Amino acid sequence: MATNLTQGIIQKIENPIPSIVKTINGNWCDQRISYTNGGITMNYPTGLFSNAPIITTQVQLQTLTYSSDLMLSVIVTSNTSTSTTIRINKETVGGGIQEASTTDVYINIHSEE
Repeated sequence: MATNLTQGIIQKIENPIPSIVKTINGNWCDQRISYTNGGITMNYPTGLFSNAPIITTQVQLQTLTYSSDLMLSVIVTSNTSTSTTIRINKETVGGGIQEASTTDVYINIHSEE
């Protein structure tokens, strides 16, 4: 289930040469999604990005119980100008690697061009 979709324009300032300042407007999009086994896809509004965006993620425990030997890995399996697909793996000492279960975690995705 996707929640909290927000988008906007970010202004970036580049200074490639000390006497020249260049301002660039770029688009961004944030979304918080409850993880579903099999992976989740964040679909972007039509025309938001002209190229595959830069992705940053944050994983937040939902129903998964914290343990000091728990490690979560975010794997971006697809990233285009129209969508990003992500899979979450979990690993515990002696338990091996397996995909996160449905509703184990929330994934917060920030996409920026």
